[in-house]
Amino acid sequence: MPDDPSNPSDLVRGLEILRSAFAAPGSLGDSLPLALERAGEVRESIDRLTEEVATLNRHVERALPLLESFERQLGRTTALLESFRQAERGIQQLLRRGIWRPRDAPGEADSAGGEGDSTSAEG
Repeated sequence: MPDDPSNPSDLVRGLEILRSAFAAPGSLGDSLPLALERAGEVRESIDRLTEEVATLNRHVERALPLLESFERQLGRTTALLESFRQAERGIQQLLRRGIWRPRDAPGEADSAGGEGDSTSAEG
């Protein structure tokens, strides 16, 4: 059996055969011979549907490791993004506190009103 999914119209046809076999008009006496007459078609439809479910299960089993890998990568990416957010908040706090203001040129008075450069030599 090929790995690709069956033709959807075949599945619909199989389900229609099952439905018509079990819900044929008339009394039970009329329906039973028709159902027995179509038993082979019904069995083929059930077999096709069973094979289709098995194929879908194989596809899901093959996809699970890939989905788990995506989940792990998402977890790593989420942690990295949170680190970036924390760094951004830290930088914003530093900027608000004024730590990043430009320094005075050497020899100029401190713009904050300080008493001069602490690295200057006094005599």
